[in-house]
Amino acid sequence: MGKTKNVILIDFPKIDDWEFKKSLQEETNMEWEECGVVSNHKRQKPFSDSIRILKYFLFPLTIFFKRKQYKNIIAWQQFYGLLYAFYCRLFHTKKYNRLIVMTFIYKEKKGILR
Repeated sequence: MGKTKNVILIDFPKIDDWEFKKSLQEETNMEWEECGVVSNHKRQKPFSDSIRILKYFLFPLTIFFKRKQYKNIIAWQQFYGLLYAFYCRLFHTKKYNRLIVMTFIYKEKKGILR
């Protein structure tokens, strides 16, 4: 199976007429699709942080297993992109696609473990 898709990894529900996707399609003359998992919601339950962390690690792993389907991958959610790159490096895979990580957001932590 050849590379046929361009994908944007997101961590929010799909938005109809998303301006970023429309602009990307216009600039690249390629079709793009959003693919993602909302991992940062409903955090009131005792195990919600565990579920959130599990989603952060499992979603990029599913993209890793389907990597031959994608020509270009843009990670709107940086953690998804970094974990995808980590899996590729960990398993010494042949490079099949181009990965672009959109943002790096650093939030300084307060406390003993800065």
